[in-house]
Amino acid sequence: MNTYFETTQAARLRTARKTQKLTAGVQKPKRHVGKLGNYLFDRDAFLKFIEALPSGSKVSWRDLGIRFQVKNKSGLRPSNAGQVLMEAAKSLGIDVSKFNTEKRISGRDYAQRIRRARHKLMYQKVSIPASQPTRKLHTEIRRRMNNQEIYVGELIAPKTYRRNHITSSGDLEETEVTVHGRKIPLEHIRRQMNVDQGLLFRWRKDDYENLDEETILKRFSKLKIPVPSEPMSALDELMKLEHTRNLKVWHDHSDILNHSYVSFMISALYDTAVYLRDEEFKERYPDRTPVDVQSAVEKPYLYILAIYDVLRVFSGNGPARQFEAGHQRGGNFSCLCGISVKEHQNLECALRFHPPTLSERMKILKSGVLWKEYSERNINPLYNLKKEALTDELEARGVDTYGKSAAEMKEKLVEILHGIQRPPALLSSDIHFLSLSRYEIPPCEPLHDLSNIVQNLITELPTHIEDNKVQVDFEKFANATIGDKNQLKGSDARLFAVKLAKFAHQKFTENGIPKEILLLCTSLVEMISICYSHHHQMTPKTILRLYNQSFLFSVLCKTVIGTPKKMTTRKFYGCHFHSMTVHAPQTFRIFCLRSLIPEQEERSFGDMRRISLNTSSRQCGKIIDNAIVRFNAQQQSDRGDNYRRQESAISQQARLLPTDSIKILDNCWSKCVSAFEKGEIQLPLLKVKIFDGSKPKIIRNENLLAQNQAQCLLTGKSGQRADEDHESEREEESADSQMQLVSGGLVAINRISIHTEENQESTRYSKIVDLGAEAVDCNENTAQGTKHYDMDRPPLIPLLHNTDPRSACESVQQMIDASQDVEKGSSACISLLQNTGRQSRKQSVKVKPCKRKLFDENRDKESMSKKILLLLPDHPTLTEYSCKSTP
Repeated sequence: MNTYFETTQAARLRTARKTQKLTAGVQKPKRHVGKLGNYLFDRDAFLKFIEALPSGSKVSWRDLGIRFQVKNKSGLRPSNAGQVLMEAAKSLGIDVSKFNTEKRISGRDYAQRIRRARHKLMYQKVSIPASQPTRKLHTEIRRRMNNQEIYVGELIAPKTYRRNHITSSGDLEETEVTVHGRKIPLEHIRRQMNVDQGLLFRWRKDDYENLDEETILKRFSKLKIPVPSEPMSALDELMKLEHTRNLKVWHDHSDILNHSYVSFMISALYDTAVYLRDEEFKERYPDRTPVDVQSAVEKPYLYILAIYDVLRVFSGNGPARQFEAGHQRGGNFSCLCGISVKEHQNLECALRFHPPTLSERMKILKSGVLWKEYSERNINPLYNLKKEALTDELEARGVDTYGKSAAEMKEKLVEILHGIQRPPALLSSDIHFLSLSRYEIPPCEPLHDLSNIVQNLITELPTHIEDNKVQVDFEKFANATIGDKNQLKGSDARLFAVKLAKFAHQKFTENGIPKEILLLCTSLVEMISICYSHHHQMTPKTILRLYNQSFLFSVLCKTVIGTPKKMTTRKFYGCHFHSMTVHAPQTFRIFCLRSLIPEQEERSFGDMRRISLNTSSRQCGKIIDNAIVRFNAQQQSDRGDNYRRQESAISQQARLLPTDSIKILDNCWSKCVSAFEKGEIQLPLLKVKIFDGSKPKIIRNENLLAQNQAQCLLTGKSGQRADEDHESEREEESADSQMQLVSGGLVAINRISIHTEENQESTRYSKIVDLGAEAVDCNENTAQGTKHYDMDRPPLIPLLHNTDPRSACESVQQMIDASQDVEKGSSACISLLQNTGRQSRKQSVKVKPCKRKLFDENRDKESMSKKILLLLPDHPTLTEYSCKSTP
């Protein structure tokens, strides 16, 4: 603003030059009253009054103008009536300098007022500051850029353009113009981060000088990190933890004034070990305005690309993540996990795929020989290979190629690589040399994934409604929200999802749509709410909640939508659907998904596009510098108000949704257990204990028990295990006093161990999750010790007799239908006795351990269908339920 408008110093110099010109007679003074004969007032009375005033009197010329009723030709009192009377007194020979002597310099001249240049609008009393001339403004900005007062980075990536123009002589002349990109060094960004985040850091310079052992232990306990044994190493470890800042990189490309540009931005990830919490900021700085610390920390800085910074994660849309990971763009293996697009809707297959790390991707790539041909001119050495090259590559990987055609060998190589085409972008050099040992590329990015899912669902849902009148209403809703838009903004998509849930609830209360459609819409809103939740809301309960809601959403999509009618199956069940339903819960265990959402980064292109459109000359070489200067100036101001207003508007709409939303597990489990007792459905459980009132009841799976005993006889095992089971059952029947009933449902307690990359067990979390009527312990006792199942294991689906198990949605559909007759408010406490182990629990609900193991000890990467096959080997359709094994 100081550069664009005239400064006070410039106004002072301009006023001094004007005074010199007036004194020298070069410039005529302005007359503000015009001809005195055009004004009407009592001149004799005014002359008599002014002559009677002594010297040194204080005179208010404005009041005199009102007193003597000065009027113009129109009969109105002019706004400058005081100036008219002063000029009239001068014309009558009155020395006006003898009045108001305290306001004059040397008793003669008024003190000169310094005023900045301004423009008057159509109303004379309203004025605005006037901008400097464009030529002068360009000169001033160029001077500041040369002195690095305005820093726009270093020149990189020169590119030469040819253009022609007609000279003054009429000849067509061709010239070359070299255009450079700009890169702000990472060191400069880090220094700016330290300045902007200075008040948000947890540590201070003198915090570690006089720390006692008790304080160190409290800090480790608060961070939920094991304490090193030695005191000195504990202090060093604490300093390292609280001084390690994780950075996130984002890049994308778009067009600005019909030219393609690429933008890189970098930001910090919020970590409670490094930064204060919101309540801690209020306690430390009570006089300051409360701030959202996470939003302030994760403000992006424009980049192309003495705290210790670690490049931790990359965030971007699908093509950007594919480029960064060295993956193919699109195609049949678009997801970074390597699953085929044909298996995206096959949940059994999709849940078995886990994205490989960057080191694992490099290992797969280096198993052949053609990767050595990778260079800047050949970034895809495995693309468009001839038969000889295919033979060499497959034989190097240990594949027999004798008698195979080129098409067969190409298909085999694609199956082995699963979309890997080149090294990751930042791993072309040594990973440790680049300090990228913790660098990750997540397989999902909620901003674009959720936007596409919402758009596809609103577009496709009306075609799957049976009632024609309701179908027309849903089509009108789709036209009112999406209309002809090819792509939705992230904020618009979230708002449309909330409106869709409200609209579906209204139609459900009118009995216009089935319950499954309402559940489909509400589960999507729940997923969006969790993905955009803050860091302090990232709890074991919300993590498991996202697992359940994403699984429920995927099953309901197959139930309600099935085969899409308005779009292709590949588009509806594409990479966005797969990423949100499978990989989003897995990523949420490691990162706060809100930190990975590049909403502010995505808006940067819109800002730079508007800046270039309104302020640039649209010539090559003058777009980048202008955009960087103005964009950085905007970033220095508080640009978060608009983002917070959008968040507030969406939250207000979401709070209007009904709170008594229907939960599938709350209603269907009692009916499911009842059908299990009658033998109508088959659960992969040996027994289920029900608490109806205060008396426990055990439902045993006689078929599985008989098969288990038969297997024990075949393997030579005695019946000691069966005796132990009966004894355990008698103990469990008498243990009803140890169980605590919960009205309206059951609180399930899961203990889950999170393992690091070095397979070292870290913090153990106790998870209390509202699952309706299901209590599952994820521990399993084995001969070697206790196994801990990961949280990314999907819920078990009951397999119905005479039903194709490949369609998981049909099983859940029958469960939903069976749950409609369950009375509300029934109290049932059901514990799945699945090898709970002998670990002590401090929670209110205590589950008696069971000595029987549900599955055998060989569980390494086996699918759920294989485990069910171990229990039900004679089932006629289970063999079709397992998907193809993947390498």
